[in-house]
Amino acid sequence: MEIISYKNLRWVNIKGVPAAEDIDWIKQNTNFHPLVIEELLSPTLHPKLDFYEDHLYLVLHFPEFKKEEGEVAAAELDIIASRELLVTIQYADMPAINKLFDALSKDENLKAKYFGGNAGLLLHKILETKFEFVIKQMDYVVRKVDEVEDKIFKAKRRKLVESISLLQKEVVDIRRTQKPAAIILKALTSRAKELFGKDSGPYFTDLETLHAKVSDIIENQRETLQTLFATNEALIAHRLNDIMKTLTIFSVILLPLNLIASLWGMNILGLPFTEHVSGFWFILGIMLFSAAVMLGFFIRKKWL
Repeated sequence: MEIISYKNLRWVNIKGVPAAEDIDWIKQNTNFHPLVIEELLSPTLHPKLDFYEDHLYLVLHFPEFKKEEGEVAAAELDIIASRELLVTIQYADMPAINKLFDALSKDENLKAKYFGGNAGLLLHKILETKFEFVIKQMDYVVRKVDEVEDKIFKAKRRKLVESISLLQKEVVDIRRTQKPAAIILKALTSRAKELFGKDSGPYFTDLETLHAKVSDIIENQRETLQTLFATNEALIAHRLNDIMKTLTIFSVILLPLNLIASLWGMNILGLPFTEHVSGFWFILGIMLFSAAVMLGFFIRKKWL
C-alpha cells in the first residue's frame, strides 16, 4: 500500500489483490460500504459502477500486452472515491498508474494541481492516463497491421493467415475490455456531479470523448484486419485457381497422347504403321502434332 497525502486529499494505491492488512486499513480509516470492501477480496469479471451516499465504486478492465507470450490480458482496476479519499486497486501491475503515482509523489507542482480540490480531478487524471496508455498500446497493433498490409502482396500468403488471425484475436481481446466501459463512463458523467460538484462535469465528459477515440481506433483496426483477411484469402484462392487451371490444361493436352499411346499399345493386328520401319516416328509425330494443336487452341483462347 502506498499513500500520497496533500491538504485534505489522499490517494491510496494498492498493487495486487488487497492483503488482510490493506482491508483492515480500509475498514478502520474509511466509511466505505461493507459490500464494496467485500468485493475487493477477489477480482471482478465485469465492469461496474455503484454509487453510495458519499462515495462511488468503479471497476474497469484495461488491456495489458504480454509481448513475449503474444497475448493481451484484461487487467482490472478498482477505484473507490469519495470527495477526500481515492483508493486504487491494481489486480495486475499497471505501469501507467504507477508512473503517475511516482510523479505525483515527487513533484509538488503536480501534486498541487491534482490534489487542489476534491478527488474528482484526480479520478479524471487516473482514468485519462489509462486510456491514453491504451492508445499507445494500440499504436503497437497499428504498426503490426501495417506490416502485414505491406507483406500481403509480397510474402507467402499462407503464413500471413496465421499472422492476421493472431492480430484479430488481439484486437478482439482489446475490444472486449473497452466496449463495456462506454456505458460505465456515461453513467459516471451523469452521476459524478452529485459527488464531486458541477465543475467536474466537463472532465468526465472529456473521458467519454477519449474513450470514443480508443473505440474508433479499435474498430478501425478490426475492420482493416477483416479486409486484409478477406483479401489474403482471395489472393490464395486466385493462386490456387491458377494452379488448378494449369494442371487441367496439361491434363487435357496429355489426354489425346494417352489415347494414341493406348491405341497403338493394343496387341492386335492391322494397326497402321506397326510394321513400318519408321512407325515409331510416325506415331510420335502424330502425338506431338496433337499436343501442338491443343496447345495452340488454349493459347488462342487466351487460357495460357
